[in-house]
This record gives sequence, structure tokens and C-alpha cells, in this order.
Amino acid sequence: MHKPALFLDRDGVINVDYGYVWQQENFHFVEGIFALVAAAKQADYLVIVVTNQAGIGRGYYTEADFHRLMKWVGEQFVIQGGSVDAVYFCPYHAEQGIGQYKQQSPFRKPAPGMILEAAEKFSIVLANSMLIGDNISDIQAGSAAGVGKLFLLGSDHEEAASYGAIKIKNLAAAMAQL
Repeated sequence: MHKPALFLDRDGVINVDYGYVWQQENFHFVEGIFALVAAAKQADYLVIVVTNQAGIGRGYYTEADFHRLMKWVGEQFVIQGGSVDAVYFCPYHAEQGIGQYKQQSPFRKPAPGMILEAAEKFSIVLANSMLIGDNISDIQAGSAAGVGKLFLLGSDHEEAASYGAIKIKNLAAAMAQL
């Protein structure tokens, strides 16, 4: 089963990034995300969330809080005609982490660890895959992993083009590339 994947950052791509969102009442989906994920599933893409979650490492919320929220998020995608195949997250932060979470990690973007682990587990063809992120670290991770199409949502970061990323203003622009 060698399939392409749609890799999605969470905060700023799936939901509006208010900073350390971990409760349903503060989780507002970005316009177009449900249509994008449904279209990706119809085009036979796996949908994989890859998200840094330094809020866990900083002690703002727990891993259990994160999993509870992401279970609900997954249910919302199913209701809307799509689904998420897997969620990868990195709770570590080398400077701001507390206790066990204060460490470097090959899974924290811009490192490609989460993407590479998903690719290995699901036999993903990275060259045929897409990544949508809203920070340059997302693009750097996708580039380092060898993801074929990189999209930077809503940001005007100068460095994006050097990684071959396409700047997009909304998710509909990426949907046309599936």
C-alpha cells in the first residue's frame, strides 16, 4: 500500500491559532479544512496531522487533554465527510519545556521526524505527498523529509520559496493540487 499523504499542521491550518489551544470551546476550524480533507480522502490520500505541541511541554495542558481534543477533532472530520488517518505530535521544547519535556527532539519541527515516522508506518510515497503549514518550520520539516508539494498558508515568509514552497492565502488553493 504505497499512497501519497496530505500532511497538515494543526494550529493555523486545521484550527485558528489562538496560541496553545487545547479545549473544544476554543477550537475553531479554519475555513475550507473539511472540504480539503474530504477531497484528499476521495483522491486516495492518507491524511496525517503533524503538530508541535509545546503547550504540553510548558505545562499548559496534558497529553491526555491533547488526545481528548484530537479525538473530538477526528469525529468532526468524519461528520463532515472526511477522516484523519493519524496524528503525530511533539510535546518537547529544548528551552521552554518543563521536566521530561525539556529536551531536543528529532520530532520537533523543523526536524522531519514526525513525517518520516508516518511515512515508514504507512508506506507513504513522500515525493507524491503534500504538506500544508503556516510556519517556516513546517516547510523546513516537509522539505527535509522529501515531501513533493509544500504549501505555506497565510504567511509571507521570505524563506519559503527557497524550500520550493508555494504561498497560499486559503485552503482552496491547495485543494486544486490534489
